[in-house]
Amino acid sequence: MKKGILTTIVALLTLSLAAGCGSSTDGKVEIEFFQNKPEAKATFEKLAQDFEKQNPNIDVVVTTPPDAETVLKTRIAKNDAPDVIGSGLNATFAELAQNGIFVDFSGDKHLENIQPAYVDMIKKLTGLQEVNGIPYTANANAILYNKTLFNELGLTVPNTWDELIATAEKIKASGKTPFYLTFKDSWTTMIPFNGFQSTGGQFH
Repeated sequence: MKKGILTTIVALLTLSLAAGCGSSTDGKVEIEFFQNKPEAKATFEKLAQDFEKQNPNIDVVVTTPPDAETVLKTRIAKNDAPDVIGSGLNATFAELAQNGIFVDFSGDKHLENIQPAYVDMIKKLTGLQEVNGIPYTANANAILYNKTLFNELGLTVPNTWDELIATAEKIKASGKTPFYLTFKDSWTTMIPFNGFQSTGGQFH
């Protein structure tokens, strides 16, 4: 039997949501962990096994369906919400939060070691004062640079934002293109902005 959904993760991030309790079979509680990253399935399954060893009365079933967000919304519409959910801090999460799907974690002890900026991101995305997720991971962003070009132009690797912009201007002045971005998939251009957002800034 399922109670209302709890959220246990978010992030730039990635999020987890959790329902009040799982189903019970053979004297054990079965909890479904639903997550949206196929590349992380093996990792989560290993974590589930470790958890089960420490909690022998609980079985964890890891579910990683294709087109996870569509599957999630369909299941919630059918009142078949998973017990724990891992997904990105995105429009789907905001939509579900705004419809009162998730439990409010404001004041939860698990937020004590989370950077306030990340918690604030949840509120900004949903437009709510509730904290409907507990961040558990964040992306590490990087810029790849052309060493040959830097050597040709006598450039050094920038360490600050101002140095990055100044370096880009020098490359542009040389007739070269300072940045190449992948625009085929929009999410690839979102990642740098996610990093800026974690500093507490806001953009529209």
